Amino acid sequence: MILPTKTGNLFVLNRLTGEPVYPVEQVKVSTDGIKGEQYAATQPVSSLNFIPQPLTEKSMWGITPFDQMSCRADFRELRYDGNPWTPPTEKGSLIFPGNIGVFNWGSVAVDPQRQMLIAAPVRLAYKYNLIKRTPETETQRTFTKDGAPYWNENFHGDYAIHIQQLASGLGIPCIAPPWGRMVGVDLKTGKTEWLRRLVTPKT
Repeated sequence: MILPTKTGNLFVLNRLTGEPVYPVEQVKVSTDGIKGEQYAATQPVSSLNFIPQPLTEKSMWGITPFDQMSCRADFRELRYDGNPWTPPTEKGSLIFPGNIGVFNWGSVAVDPQRQMLIAAPVRLAYKYNLIKRTPETETQRTFTKDGAPYWNENFHGDYAIHIQQLASGLGIPCIAPPWGRMVGVDLKTGKTEWLRRLVTPKT
């Protein structure tokens, strides 16, 4: 049984016992988040994973110097623990990979004869801002000028959340492309057999 996750893990489990086929390690993460919330002290990481390398200020990218400077300014202002489990905050957190994940609902495909897994991991960063709910806004829905919901409502919860891609003023992601790849993994060995960039074909 294979379970792909938004953080980039590929958990490969014995379907009869639930035991990992490839080792899973518990790594320490920060428990310093919103007051009153309980955070896990560790998170599982499979030895078979496509968790992207941590971002740094130097990772910030742009098609112009202005874009890059804008992205670097955002990076400095946002909380980022260097891993996918950075807690969202009211002041703003950088979540990488973001809410669309490395693997999303599209999941992965498996060739059972060749024991090959085919997947399309994504790498995009997002800004998360928690918005404290009040009795006045408990069930209030807010929209942008375009008519889209301004935040993820979480009605009757303590917080709503505003999610926005980490992008320059031009709407271009703050990390260099490629933002998506296609990979082939040999499930007999756990090795990536091939990796291809996903690009827009020329017309």
